[in-house]
Amino acid sequence: VDDPITIGEGISRGTGKFFEGFRDGITGVFWQPVKDIQQQSGFRISGVVVGLGQGLVGVVVKPVVGVFDAVGELSKAIKNSTETKMSTVYPARMRRFISSEPKGALMSYSSRDALGHELFR
Repeated sequence: VDDPITIGEGISRGTGKFFEGFRDGITGVFWQPVKDIQQQSGFRISGVVVGLGQGLVGVVVKPVVGVFDAVGELSKAIKNSTETKMSTVYPARMRRFISSEPKGALMSYSSRDALGHELFR
């Protein structure tokens, strides 16, 4: 799983995690009793009560976990977007050759003179 790179991507993923937590919490109230009934291979009131209790706990816990996931995704995005990727910057042209003749005069750039200066430096 790759981390979000931009802040917008972090907000998008974080919002998704947030709503995923709410969805899981609400659907858990209904599906957790069904899962407990299936595991006990038959309808028992104790399975329904346990499943309902687990579902109700999930209604509170899963959205809170979604909030923490959202904050985590956003903080990863902020971290990744503020890191500088150090790359080598190459000049667009070679350094200007500055001659001692004529004194004090700055001649126009010559790529031929710059190349000669680089080769014999």
